[in-house]
Amino acid sequence: MSNRLVELSCVQAIVTDVDGTLYDQQRLRWRMLGALTRVHWMRPGQAWKTFQCLRAFRRAQEDIRWESGLDASHPQTQYSRAEECTGYSSAFVRSTVARWMEQEPLAYLPDTSPPEVRAFFSWAQSAGFRLAALSDYPLEDKLRTLGLLELFAVRVSASETQVLRFKPNPKILEYCLRQLGVTPAQAIYIGDRPEVDGVIAKRVGATGVIVSYGKTGRRGWHDNLLYVQSFTELRSLLERASRPS
Repeated sequence: MSNRLVELSCVQAIVTDVDGTLYDQQRLRWRMLGALTRVHWMRPGQAWKTFQCLRAFRRAQEDIRWESGLDASHPQTQYSRAEECTGYSSAFVRSTVARWMEQEPLAYLPDTSPPEVRAFFSWAQSAGFRLAALSDYPLEDKLRTLGLLELFAVRVSASETQVLRFKPNPKILEYCLRQLGVTPAQAIYIGDRPEVDGVIAKRVGATGVIVSYGKTGRRGWHDNLLYVQSFTELRSLLERASRPS
């Protein structure tokens, strides 16, 4: 690890993904499944319709993110494909997504985010790092609920007109770095999915960091990505890198 600390010693900015990185997405989805079941327990048909809609919406994103040559806005295409797949109206798809992917999860976010997350970004801000958050989905309400909104001077979602593409298309990360006023070599990008977050970091030329929360057991440098099991571990590495040798 020590022979690669030099890569971290140049870091002036930290960009982070939100979903699955700042909170445990699997835990959140179990909570949301319970909430959806409670709301629709007397209407199983409505519950199934809602589940189908959300599943089609998520699947559409995973398909779109790997397609090339798609001219339309990625967020808009995700909605239209979910409508085509399910046969449900645009109004139903949009209202279902708004409720069950944007509004209802907010109540459960604080319980699914480790305290170390806020501690890390509070430390990073005080240490002088420039901070940005990005997401394929709307992110401001999530950051506000997590108590992190004021820490990020730059906040970018895929639906913004300057982006309109999902990760690992480099546009969203490149836009964040321009807003921060740093080069890729001066930034780390933190995510939870090496197949998506790791790829976008490599495409842009930033140092990619994958936070596993101890799930994979992987730690250290692998395939030019830095794996850590906690934000506390990442802070320790950044502090070590900043000390004169």
